Amino acid sequence: MTHLPNFLLQSVVTTVSSWTVLCMILCVQVTLEFSFGDVARFVRHPWCVTECCTDEIWINRSNSSGLQKALKSQLFGQHLVTDHVVAAVEAHLTDKDPERPLVLSFHGRTGTGKNYVARMIAESIYKKGMNSKYVHHYAANKHFAHEKRLDEYKSLLRSEVAAYTYSCPYQLFIFDEIEDMPEGLLDSLKPFIDYNVHLDNVDYRKAIFIFLSNTAAMEITQKTYSHLSAGGNREKITLQEMEEVIEKTAYSAKGAFNRSRLIDSYVISHFVPFLPLERQHVRECVRVALRKRSFSRRHMNDAIDQVMDLLQFWPEVSKLFALKGCKNVNEKAALVDHQMRKTEL
Repeated sequence: MTHLPNFLLQSVVTTVSSWTVLCMILCVQVTLEFSFGDVARFVRHPWCVTECCTDEIWINRSNSSGLQKALKSQLFGQHLVTDHVVAAVEAHLTDKDPERPLVLSFHGRTGTGKNYVARMIAESIYKKGMNSKYVHHYAANKHFAHEKRLDEYKSLLRSEVAAYTYSCPYQLFIFDEIEDMPEGLLDSLKPFIDYNVHLDNVDYRKAIFIFLSNTAAMEITQKTYSHLSAGGNREKITLQEMEEVIEKTAYSAKGAFNRSRLIDSYVISHFVPFLPLERQHVRECVRVALRKRSFSRRHMNDAIDQVMDLLQFWPEVSKLFALKGCKNVNEKAALVDHQMRKTEL
């Protein structure tokens, strides 16, 4: 048996000791940010000091129950979303070999929950939520404001999607205000979300793409109104009947979906309708907003009534739907909360 020279053995011992001390320091630092359970998992991947693609500390692909709970407690009147989006996300994340990325297109009026659901998806998967380096939010008026720069935008978008996904396959791309994006922009994404196992040695199949749009909001509202006016149960509205309306409307509407190859190539996994909100749904939004402000339960119903009086409802005769959904509810709740507390003094 061959023995190492003493000087070499001493060098090895010193090196190992140094690494041991370094690992101990890192574990102490990590403890400040993570729970003990996180630290235990962290030890398995000690190189993941900061956000890391390969460890469940940072990317939780089995947290559908967390998403379901968040949506049920703070999203109201959207049975199609809670029923189908959670299932679609869970099915995609737990599939070890998906055929292609999951592509969700959210449609509906302002204040119905599109951005909220996109954020909840991010928070259920990534420890840092929307602040994760694996989550990318593109807004029309911020990132793609000038139609004349369309070719530049398309080239930049292709480069960014490729670079991000090369670094980690579990990326989330959110595109907001689709109706305000230049026509043809999203066509540059087609190679990434089509049935390609690998494209230039990059695997895009584990990524998720979410499109947020007001496109088809009026058609969704009209169909919902007709259904309810005929005595139908809101929960009986199906995804299938709404998807057909959305797809047809989006293809001919202004914006990035107009004549889009994403639609006529059928690469969008699900068109998800966000239905217009009725009074009972908005009341629940108000209740959540007041609870966040630690408002007294004794005066809760009175405060909710006051907030509801500050909101607008339509059509003119029936006042069935909230004009802005739950948007501005937090501001109105803050106003009423302040006024009521001031009155009590």
